[in-house]
Amino acid sequence: MAFTLLKPTGIDLSQTFAFTGGVTGDNSGGLVRVGGGASESANTGNLAFDNVFTSTYKTYLVVGWINKISDGSQVLMRVKNASGDKSNAGYKYGFNGVNQSGTNSDITGNGDTKFRLSGGSVSNDGHTSVNLSFWFYNPADSSKVTAINGFTTETDESYVVTARAGGGEHQVAEVHHGLMFTGNAQNIERYCINIFGVKDS
Repeated sequence: MAFTLLKPTGIDLSQTFAFTGGVTGDNSGGLVRVGGGASESANTGNLAFDNVFTSTYKTYLVVGWINKISDGSQVLMRVKNASGDKSNAGYKYGFNGVNQSGTNSDITGNGDTKFRLSGGSVSNDGHTSVNLSFWFYNPADSSKVTAINGFTTETDESYVVTARAGGGEHQVAEVHHGLMFTGNAQNIERYCINIFGVKDS
């Protein structure tokens, strides 16, 4: 079999080359999109994403933003099981925050009915009420509680920007198939949410 010497100047593409064997690569890890959506005119009280958590993955990433239809409404998040959203007093969480002036602005809950992600947020279409990024751990495992951690950036009705980071748990060990965003007042007007499963191998 004849061989062609590859000179430092490159490969002569006028030549014919034979190739045998295979190509291998690292296909471990990575993100797989399992759900989400976007709208500029949703006007919905409850924004639900069903059947996005399964036993296929143990860890999920939820990223995106939400804008409320009127000023002053908090953005809330709940997990969902087969019967609907879990609004029982099973949420424990803490988010440490600081605003643009360096003032602390923490959000905590102990036996709450939701994860509260913001204070009273802005509705201006040029801003987002809340930008968010959260990791969910073991949501579809019936033997484990669903835990989260992540961060948010909130713009309130006075255009004060606050960044928060923290985590929490829904303290009932059960299978959760999805999650839902809502508010204590006012509908969700605009949103863009993407949900990814994290490959273990």
